[in-house]
Amino acid sequence: MLRQAVGVIEALVSGPVGVLLGWALSYFQARAAEKKAERERLLALMQQLVVAVLDLQSARRLFKARHVGRRARLQVGLHSAAELLALANRPGSQGLTWQTFAAGLSPVSRLVRDWDRASTDGAGEVVVAMSRVAAAGLPLGMAADPAVAAAAQALMDASLQDESQDRLDRLTRELRWAFYPEEAQTVAG
Repeated sequence: MLRQAVGVIEALVSGPVGVLLGWALSYFQARAAEKKAERERLLALMQQLVVAVLDLQSARRLFKARHVGRRARLQVGLHSAAELLALANRPGSQGLTWQTFAAGLSPVSRLVRDWDRASTDGAGEVVVAMSRVAAAGLPLGMAADPAVAAAAQALMDASLQDESQDRLDRLTRELRWAFYPEEAQTVAG
C-alpha cells in the first residue's frame, strides 16, 4: 500500500514537473532563437550601413570632381571659350566682334545649362546615397545594445556630415568592434 501511495505521489509530482521543465526548455530555446535572429538582422544592417557609407563617399567624390572643383569650373570655362572662338573663326566671320560674341552666347548658355542640369542630377545621386545611409543607420542607432547604437549613430552622423576618411574608417572599426568585442580586445591587448 505504501508503494502504491509513493507511486501515486511520484506520478503526480513528475507529471507537472516534466511539463514545467518542457515548457521552460522550449521557452528558453525560443528566446535564444529570437536573440540569434535579432543579431543576424543587426549584422545585416551593419553591413548595409558600411556599404551605404562607402557608396555615399563615392557619390560625393564623383560629384565634387565633376561639378564643384576648380577643374570642373575650368572645363566649363574652357569649353565656353572654345565655343566663342570657334564661332569667331568660322568662314565668313569678321573675328570676335560683339555680334559674334552675342551669337556665341546661345551655345555657351546651352553648355552651362547642361552642366548645371548634370550638377543637379549629381546632387540627386548624393541625396539618394545619403538616404541609404540613413535607412541602414537609423535602425542600428536604436538597437538595444548601447555600444552598437552609439557606434552606428556616430558612423551615420559622420558620413552624413562628410567627415574625413580617417574618422570614417575609425568609426567603421568601432561599429565592428561593438558587434565583435573580442576583436577590440585583441587589437587593444
